[in-house]
Amino acid sequence: MTNIPKDSHHEEIVKYNFFKAEYQKLSKQFTRDEDPLIKAKLDIIKRKIGEMLSDDCPLCGKRVINLIDQPFYTEEEYSTELEKWKI
Repeated sequence: MTNIPKDSHHEEIVKYNFFKAEYQKLSKQFTRDEDPLIKAKLDIIKRKIGEMLSDDCPLCGKRVINLIDQPFYTEEEYSTELEKWKI
Protein backbone atom coordinates (compact mmCIF):
# COMPACT_ATOMS: atom_id res chain seq x y z
CA MET A 1 0.00 0.00 0.00
CA THR A 2 1.08 3.56 -0.57
CA ASN A 3 0.65 6.74 1.39
CA ILE A 4 -2.38 8.81 0.54
CA PRO A 5 -1.22 11.80 -1.50
CA LYS A 6 -1.96 15.28 -0.25
CA ASP A 7 -4.60 16.45 -2.69
CA SER A 8 -7.30 19.09 -2.67
CA HIS A 9 -9.46 16.84 -0.47
CA HIS A 10 -6.75 16.79 2.20
CA GLU A 11 -6.33 20.55 1.92
CA GLU A 12 -10.06 21.07 2.38
CA ILE A 13 -10.07 18.93 5.51
CA VAL A 14 -7.22 21.01 6.91
CA LYS A 15 -9.10 24.24 6.08
CA TYR A 16 -12.31 22.91 7.61
CA ASN A 17 -10.53 21.90 10.81
CA PHE A 18 -8.87 25.32 11.00
CA PHE A 19 -12.16 27.18 10.57
CA LYS A 20 -13.92 24.91 13.05
CA ALA A 21 -11.21 25.40 15.69
CA GLU A 22 -11.17 29.17 15.13
CA TYR A 23 -14.95 29.36 15.41
CA GLN A 24 -14.95 27.34 18.62
CA LYS A 25 -12.15 29.45 20.10
CA LEU A 26 -13.89 32.74 19.30
CA SER A 27 -17.25 31.41 20.49
CA LYS A 28 -15.82 30.47 23.87
CA GLN A 29 -14.01 33.76 24.38
CA PHE A 30 -16.81 36.10 23.43
CA THR A 31 -20.55 36.24 23.18
CA ARG A 32 -21.90 37.23 19.77
CA ASP A 33 -23.40 40.47 21.06
CA GLU A 34 -20.29 41.53 22.93
CA ASP A 35 -18.24 42.83 20.02
CA PRO A 36 -19.35 43.59 16.45
CA LEU A 37 -15.92 42.59 15.08
CA ILE A 38 -16.10 39.18 16.77
CA LYS A 39 -19.68 38.75 15.51
CA ALA A 40 -18.50 39.54 11.97
CA LYS A 41 -15.59 37.07 12.22
CA LEU A 42 -17.88 34.33 13.56
CA ASP A 43 -20.37 34.96 10.76
CA ILE A 44 -17.62 34.76 8.11
CA ILE A 45 -16.21 31.54 9.53
CA LYS A 46 -19.68 30.01 9.81
CA ARG A 47 -20.43 30.96 6.18
CA LYS A 48 -17.11 29.47 4.96
CA ILE A 49 -17.76 26.21 6.82
CA GLY A 50 -21.25 26.08 5.30
CA GLU A 51 -19.85 26.65 1.82
CA MET A 52 -17.29 23.91 2.27
CA LEU A 53 -19.86 21.42 3.51
CA SER A 54 -22.43 22.17 0.83
CA ASP A 55 -19.97 22.33 -2.05
CA ASP A 56 -20.05 18.64 -2.98
CA CYS A 57 -22.07 15.55 -2.04
CA PRO A 58 -20.10 13.53 0.56
CA LEU A 59 -21.56 10.24 -0.73
CA CYS A 60 -21.33 10.54 -4.52
CA GLY A 61 -19.51 13.81 -5.28
CA LYS A 62 -16.32 14.26 -7.24
CA ARG A 63 -14.14 14.11 -4.11
CA VAL A 64 -15.41 10.63 -3.29
CA ILE A 65 -15.01 9.52 -6.90
CA ASN A 66 -11.42 10.79 -6.94
CA LEU A 67 -10.66 8.80 -3.77
CA ILE A 68 -12.09 5.50 -5.05
CA ASP A 69 -8.67 4.02 -5.79
CA GLN A 70 -7.01 5.29 -2.61
CA PRO A 71 -6.33 2.85 0.24
CA PHE A 72 -8.15 3.24 3.52
CA TYR A 73 -4.92 2.83 5.49
CA THR A 74 -1.26 3.55 5.01
CA GLU A 75 1.03 0.54 5.41
CA GLU A 76 1.94 1.71 8.90
CA GLU A 77 -1.70 2.20 9.96
CA TYR A 78 -2.61 -1.20 8.52
CA SER A 79 0.21 -2.92 10.43
CA THR A 80 -0.83 -1.19 13.65
CA GLU A 81 -4.46 -2.24 13.22
CA LEU A 82 -3.44 -5.78 12.31
CA GLU A 83 -1.39 -6.04 15.52
CA LYS A 84 -4.33 -4.81 17.59
CA TRP A 85 -6.55 -7.62 16.30
CA LYS A 86 -4.11 -10.49 16.75
CA ILE A 87 -5.20 -13.10 19.27
